[in-house]
Parts: sequence; C-alpha cells; structure tokens
Amino acid sequence: MKGRFVSVFIALGMILIIVLAGWYVRSKSVSENKDWVGLPRPKIIKTDIPQQKDFSRACPFFGKVKSRNRIEIIAMETGRIIFVNTKDETLVKKGTHLFTLGGPQIDGRLVRLKAKVATLQQRVNLAERGVVIKQKAVTQKFVKQGELLDAEDALARVRAEREAAEQKLHFIQVNIDIRAPFDSVFTHRKVSAGQAVTTGDSLAELVSLKHLRVRATLFPPKDTQLIGKKAYINLPQGGSIYGTVVKQFPQRTVDGAIIVWIEGADLDRRLGPGETISGDIVLLLHKRALAVPQSAIVRDEKEQTYIFLKIHEAYQKQLVQTGMVSDNWIEILSGLKKEDKVVIRGAYELFYRNFNKMYKVAD
Repeated sequence: MKGRFVSVFIALGMILIIVLAGWYVRSKSVSENKDWVGLPRPKIIKTDIPQQKDFSRACPFFGKVKSRNRIEIIAMETGRIIFVNTKDETLVKKGTHLFTLGGPQIDGRLVRLKAKVATLQQRVNLAERGVVIKQKAVTQKFVKQGELLDAEDALARVRAEREAAEQKLHFIQVNIDIRAPFDSVFTHRKVSAGQAVTTGDSLAELVSLKHLRVRATLFPPKDTQLIGKKAYINLPQGGSIYGTVVKQFPQRTVDGAIIVWIEGADLDRRLGPGETISGDIVLLLHKRALAVPQSAIVRDEKEQTYIFLKIHEAYQKQLVQTGMVSDNWIEILSGLKKEDKVVIRGAYELFYRNFNKMYKVAD
C-alpha cells in the first residue's frame, strides 16, 4: 500500500514537471514573437526626384612649362670672353651685366674707331668755320652764293661720316658689354672666360619669367578638337589652376600622342620655366544635367538601361538613355523629367518580378 502511494506521488510529480516545462517554453516563445513583431520592418523600395549635377569628361596630360619669350645671347663681335658676369641659373633683372667681350681684335677696332671719330670731329670743326667765313664773304659779296653752298655740302658730308663712325663705335661698345634685355633666368651658358668667339656664336639663353605656357602631351580619342578646351593644371604645392588650349599640332607623335600649347593668366604667377606638371583637359562638359544614383539604374540582358518611376501607388519601368558617370551619379540624357519620382532603392527587386506589368508594391 505504501509502495503504491509512492508511485502515484512520483507520477503526479512528473506530470507537474512536464506541465510547467510546457508552460515555460510557450511563454518564452510568445515573448520572443512579441519582440519580433514590434521591430520596424525596413522599406524595400525608396523613391526620390532626380538631381541636377555637372558632368564632365576629361583627358589627362603631362607636360613642361615653357617660356614664350626665350632668346639666345649671340656674340655680335669676334673676340674673346673677358668676364662671365652672372652665375648660371640665376634670376637677372633687365640691364644686368652678363658678359664682357674683349681681346686684341676688339681692342684694335676700338682704338681705330676712336681715332677716326676724333679726326672727323676736327674736320667738322674746320668745315663749320669755313661755312661761317663763306657766309660773311657772300654778305660782303666777295664770293658767289655757289661757293657757300659747296662749303655747306662739304660740312654735311663730313658730319655724316663722323656720325657713321660714332655709330660703329657705339655698336661695338654696346655689344662687348652684353646685358639682359628683360627680367629673365640666365641659363644654358655655352662659353667660359678666356674662350674665343666669333660673330654669331651662341653664348647663353635667357628665359622670361613672364608669358609662360605649357607644352602638353595627351592621348585623346580620335578626331578630338582641343583648341579652346579648358585645362586644369595640378600645382606642385597642391591645388590647381586652369588655362586654355590655344594650339593643337596637326600630327600625332610616333606613340599616338597629341601635342598642344596651354596658356592662361595664372601661369606666370604660379609656375616657373622648366617645371614638369600634369593635369586634365576637359573634353566634354554638361552643366546641371538630370542625374540619378547608380542604384536607380537596371540593365537587361541586352544592356539596355531602365529606371522605375512611381506613378500614384504603382511602379512603371522606363527605358532611359544614360550619359556620363560621376561620384556614383549617372547622367540621364532622355526618358526622364525633373519632376518624376524615381526608385533609387529596390529597382532590381522590381525588375526581376515581371517586366511587362505595373508594379503594385507598397512603398
């Protein structure tokens, strides 16, 4: 009897444990379900109106800064370099002394010309006195008017001869004391002190600090016309300036490159002759074009491009023509109006349902 009571008690205990366990599992499940139902369900579809953005297509270039005013210093006399008065690769002001020429040949010419000028000056003085005498004699009617005219003619001729000799002397003096004709960089010196030179020899070069331009090399598409295009030039210290393509060489190089000249108002102020630079030439520019995020575009197996428009409570697939891409935005050339509501998230979810129907999907 006692054993039967124990068995019944054990059985009741097991039933109670099972009931409690079932209640616990059920209550936990209900609690979890309540928490899940309470979470906000994320939207699959999102729409927005198109934006207006600037799009451009550019071609990179590399180049070198050149001076439009670059001259050679030429020896105008045969002689010898006595002094090189300026250090290489330095900035020189207009009038700076660059070279001094001399030597026996130049010294001999100078001596002869100075003596000739002195002799001709004496002849001028004598001719001037002769004219004064003739003028008095004509007044007193001691000589005829023709003699006075002959004396004046002789004076004019000797004066002209003296002026020619003075000009030759001045020419030599100027050309043996060679100075910079404008503010520039003294560079590419080819001679040294003591070296003999002849008329026409190149002594050095002067590169103007103003009127700079860029000789640029680039690889644009075939038949691209670059004259007048805007060029952005990267500065070595950071930032950029812009110029304009003013000349395009007609023939491509052996490598297929195009050579252009770029000029601009800021080049003189921000760049220096000889600098190597890079940048971009804008080939095409569309300002305030209609644009949508790349996530709004879908493509079919034929690579045709579509967007989805929200019309009332439905979504309609729309064929569009796309243009340039910039910063995850795509230019829309046709098939879209600025007031349209475009699906910018969830476009592919709509696309893979049924192409040929209106899409009754809640937004």
